[in-house]
Amino acid sequence: MMKGIAISRKDSCDYLDEYFNIVNAIADDKVLMNHLYAKENVLLKKYDKALAVYSDLIKINPNCSTYFSEVAKIYLIQKKYDLAYEYLKTAYKLNWNDKECLKNLSLYFYCQGNIEECLNNANSYFKINTIINVEVKSEDEYIERFKDDIRELSL
Repeated sequence: MMKGIAISRKDSCDYLDEYFNIVNAIADDKVLMNHLYAKENVLLKKYDKALAVYSDLIKINPNCSTYFSEVAKIYLIQKKYDLAYEYLKTAYKLNWNDKECLKNLSLYFYCQGNIEECLNNANSYFKINTIINVEVKSEDEYIERFKDDIRELSL
């Protein structure tokens, strides 16, 4: 699977599906392979394919907050904010310590212009995700820390 990902990234060709089919036929951990495949499809901007894979993964494990959070991120990228928020609420209910969910919630609130909730969720994310006490106190600090994520939502 990693070879297919590397070739897809290097050659800008889509060998990913071919390698995924090979690996999926022989892999013991099909859930992990599907998750890697979905994440790579997001990077390739093949959101419908990634959403289909995550839908299947959610059916297999409806208690995995990560899958709901990943779907929400896709919907944020697509500017489907209502759907993103529904998936984020579910992810949060499943695991309120899911750091990606907290980061995505902060991005959701940033997109909605609710900076107070954006900063609250960002600071919760930092409490879980860092050893040192990091706190963002302003929108400018937030933008600086999450500039790559914000750029991804703007593309």
